[in-house]
Amino acid sequence: MKIRLYQENVSEIKNMWIDSIDHIQITSSSEAEDAMLFFYSKVLGLRQIPKPEAVKANRGTWYLLGEIQLHTSIEQNPSNETSRRHICFRVRNLNRLVRNINKVSKIW
Repeated sequence: MKIRLYQENVSEIKNMWIDSIDHIQITSSSEAEDAMLFFYSKVLGLRQIPKPEAVKANRGTWYLLGEIQLHTSIEQNPSNETSRRHICFRVRNLNRLVRNINKVSKIW
């Protein structure tokens, strides 16, 4: 995937309508899973929260830090194009956000 940014259009989008971060999805290999879970739960002391029924069977753990969730999961040899790693933003108006992003970028 390639992204082209059109900097000349940035002045048109004063407010991107992002309110906060909802959650962050991080991944590790199965070999590093125990170390990852130890780090987030014991070293950082994050509070584990229940996963929804739809994803309960998947490996990994969910944590809460303030109002932001941290989701961990397992991926073997992910590439940037196929990885499930992501940040999920809370937005006021998704359609407006998409229009603003399309004004300044093209993804192909």
